Amino acid sequence: MKAKLYILICANLFTFLAYSQVKFTNRNDLLPKPDQHSAVPVAIADMNGDGLDDILTTDGTPTLYIQYQTPDPSRPFVRYEVPIGIDNDGEQNDICVADFNNDGSNDIFISGSYDRIKVLYSIPHTYKFNFTYVDVTPFFSQGASAGDFNGDGWMDVVVLNDNAANLTLINDGTGNLVEQPLFNFVTVPASDNSGNYGSVYTDFDMDGDLDFYIAKCRQGVTNPNDPRRIDLLFVNDGNNNYTQSAAKYGLADGHQTWTADFGDIDNDGDLDLFKTEHDVICQLFENIDNDTFIDITPSSGINIGGVGIEGMIRDFDNDGWQDILVSGDLVEFWHNNGNGTFTREQPFGNNLFGAFVLGDLNNDGFTDVYASSVQVFNSVTNKPDVLYLGENNGNHFLSMELIQEGVNPSSIGAMAFLYSNLGTQIREVRSGEQYGVSNSHRMIFGLGTLTSYDSLVIKWPDGVRESFNNLLVDQTYTLRRGGCARTSDKVWPALKALCGNETLGLALHGVNISSWSTGSTEDSITINKAGLYYATIIDDVNCPIRTEPIEVIIDPDSVKPTITYEGNKLLCNREDAILSLPFGLGYTWSSGETTQTIVATSTGDYYALVEGYCKIQQSDTIHIDFVVPAIPAVVDDTFSLGEQAILTAMGDSIVWYSDPDGTNSIGTGSTIVLDGLTDNDTVYAQNLGSIPGGDFQLGPATQSGNPKYNGTFINGGMEFEVLEPIVLKQFTVFTDSAGARIIEITDGQGFFFDKQVDLTPGTTVIDLNVDLPPGAYTVSTNTDLNNLVFGANSPYLWRSSQGVSYPYVIDGYVSINNSTFGTEFYYYFYDWKISTSDKYCGSDLAPVTAYLDINLATGNVFDDQAMVITPNPTTGITYVVVKSTSTIDLQVTDLSGKQIYSKKENLGIGETTIDMSAYPAGIYFIRIIQEGKMYSRKIVKL
Repeated sequence: MKAKLYILICANLFTFLAYSQVKFTNRNDLLPKPDQHSAVPVAIADMNGDGLDDILTTDGTPTLYIQYQTPDPSRPFVRYEVPIGIDNDGEQNDICVADFNNDGSNDIFISGSYDRIKVLYSIPHTYKFNFTYVDVTPFFSQGASAGDFNGDGWMDVVVLNDNAANLTLINDGTGNLVEQPLFNFVTVPASDNSGNYGSVYTDFDMDGDLDFYIAKCRQGVTNPNDPRRIDLLFVNDGNNNYTQSAAKYGLADGHQTWTADFGDIDNDGDLDLFKTEHDVICQLFENIDNDTFIDITPSSGINIGGVGIEGMIRDFDNDGWQDILVSGDLVEFWHNNGNGTFTREQPFGNNLFGAFVLGDLNNDGFTDVYASSVQVFNSVTNKPDVLYLGENNGNHFLSMELIQEGVNPSSIGAMAFLYSNLGTQIREVRSGEQYGVSNSHRMIFGLGTLTSYDSLVIKWPDGVRESFNNLLVDQTYTLRRGGCARTSDKVWPALKALCGNETLGLALHGVNISSWSTGSTEDSITINKAGLYYATIIDDVNCPIRTEPIEVIIDPDSVKPTITYEGNKLLCNREDAILSLPFGLGYTWSSGETTQTIVATSTGDYYALVEGYCKIQQSDTIHIDFVVPAIPAVVDDTFSLGEQAILTAMGDSIVWYSDPDGTNSIGTGSTIVLDGLTDNDTVYAQNLGSIPGGDFQLGPATQSGNPKYNGTFINGGMEFEVLEPIVLKQFTVFTDSAGARIIEITDGQGFFFDKQVDLTPGTTVIDLNVDLPPGAYTVSTNTDLNNLVFGANSPYLWRSSQGVSYPYVIDGYVSINNSTFGTEFYYYFYDWKISTSDKYCGSDLAPVTAYLDINLATGNVFDDQAMVITPNPTTGITYVVVKSTSTIDLQVTDLSGKQIYSKKENLGIGETTIDMSAYPAGIYFIRIIQEGKMYSRKIVKL
């Protein structure tokens, strides 16, 4: 820390710091295959020389994928499967992207667990690779870093070894990597030299040469003084002789360190250090005059626990101050406040990802995140990777890539210094860092509200410095050694489709063409193959300028469009089914809509005609059913003062409401009786239909595979998603170890269920009966109780390692998608018993009115016991009980007063019957005339 410069920064902080919360958006919809599942080795680099960052991924298989970025926003990436297997002898653990043979095209270095080391050499002007193995004995590799370690202008690699000394591969000057000694990895005191995980090739002391840092961690080693736990810092003397000097700089602590990253967090012109730790919280160190590092974690406010496997320093919001992002079994983002402190934010919500890689994946000058769904430490999961694009918040920036001619063309090891009122910002070009990832070679400086800067200095890998001033902000430049600084020119449209035997001619006239991306140096080229094409021209001051690429696609309409829909295909009438189609030039749905996405609200078959680049195709068909209950048939009533009003509604299941919005329920059933009315009153009836629930079995019924138990340090679990409300009634566990366990179910957002059970050896069915609303859940056991009972994280329950096949699904309701340690395992909880409740769908509400008629009564009303009518409402036979000693005249009339039935009887105190089964449904009046007076009772016929 330089005190004088810090005062300058503080004085200007409130003027130039544009603080805002960092925001990222999941844009997997931009990927050609949104459902990708990667391992740790992921990379971002420009793989075809067009100036755009591309994405490289592995997925635990022998296949390597490259997603080339395009300039067309309608299809911003093209996915390419490299037609060369990268072995299946073991998992791949690390990747470096650099130009190993100095031909101007980036190559790919990959190694893994006791797997052969591979190099894929890009063939210039093609999308092909030459594949070779490096002749070394396979070992358990971890991180790797590429750089010119011996200063000869050719890329070398150091590969970290989990179980022994690290491997140094020196370039022989033709692009081949050969094992040679350069670093002394033998520890003092002596050990097996194991525990090497993360590495970074950096000029940490700013003396003009590149140094090398190794983060060390050794499972099972509890002594912090054991050299297998103490980080290594190899300092370059300027002649590429390296001396291990971690203790000299205050960095030889014995914490379990997984990764390290150097970056300037206070803009004082030196590189500070952030380390992910597994036995203490992550640590932040401040560089003091390039002489020593001090731990400033407490004063910074940073508090990151868990098991981090990546931890990087970057300015994610371009405010000019570098932030910190950590991933692993947690995701932590800490925003730099510009005053030596950090604030925790959650721009990724509650989403977890194990590894990530950084670059500019939409060419907007803001750092984006490609997050691998891998779980600690390198288990491919059923969760898709996520492309998180950083939001352009209006802060200014300056973005650049560096190119040298001849040696180290990708400029690995170069450093850039930007001087402005924000202080001195530093960026480095690296290949391979952290735990097995390789970030973009592009450097981005955030400027906050500044629209200019003082100067930009590039320190090339050999230490030579060169100034590039007067560059425009909010631009991305290609800076070439020798002084050329140019942006790309847009000459052609971003995309062109060729149909059938069509070809495309591209021409540039009146300019000095250096070359086309095909290798041609002619004025024009004719294209009949898919790809990204661009030209490099030489301007009038002899500086190369690259055109923006044009993507050419051939007969792109070969795949039938498929409708995307996630959800139950049997819905209630007020629910929505959101149906989406892949990109097209136009859409015509069977329901008449012309948009890419529609909302289906009625029962039917849905399909669409999709206009492609070369033809119109019909999509697949999806059938959606909606339960639409009939509006109830209702019968109003007329009443007199002091009389009840009886309202009737007919349907499957009736609910009554006092309001037209259906918010205040006042009863159920086919009739409702309203008492004490003094005026007209309207209530509302709704008819309910149902979607029947059921009982289901989910997941494997029994354990399979050996060994039955996982490692003692693992407390496994299952990840599942609930789409509609369910009841998880029970599941089965198996064990040989008696003792208590606590079952825990959580969604990470406030829902938590636990139950303690005392298990005996054998099979136990655990009753849960827990209601689970829609959401994403994890079920596991309580680690603290496991340690208390068994002295280990493990619950000592059986798990499966054979015959596991995700997902396990009850269509439309629930899906078990993965275990917490990857898709090759199934943990503990077997033979789930699930029940779903009946789901009720409501009709539109029908108004039902009780009308007051002051002329309705024509005589005295009997008391309640003088005349009894039962049942009321009735479907047929009605019993009339009258307390009378004289002859009565009994009449039945409808609402209009029309008499439809009459008889005379002398009942005494007795009853008579009326058969109303043939009468239409409605309201009737039973009248009794006795001794010159008429009395009336209302009856409802259903």
